[in-house]
Amino acid sequence: CFAILNGKSIKFLRSSCIPEEQTQEAPGSVVFVGKNGPLKVQTGDGIISLLELQPEGRKKMTAAEFICGSRIKTGDIFS
Repeated sequence: CFAILNGKSIKFLRSSCIPEEQTQEAPGSVVFVGKNGPLKVQTGDGIISLLELQPEGRKKMTAAEFICGSRIKTGDIFS
């Protein structure tokens, strides 16, 4: 699975589903960014916690590594 964030493709390599958690945010919205992970994103059916991903042109990394090396913040939207 992949999505676009700030014009760049990001592959979701490993995630966990948290269907019991819901927000009023639109699907694709970043709803939580922990300093050392997790990175939580609202979907149409609940929230997913991204555990491992691969930004375009880069090697795979944990969510914590991605958070440290990017400027992702709550409210950003994956499309």
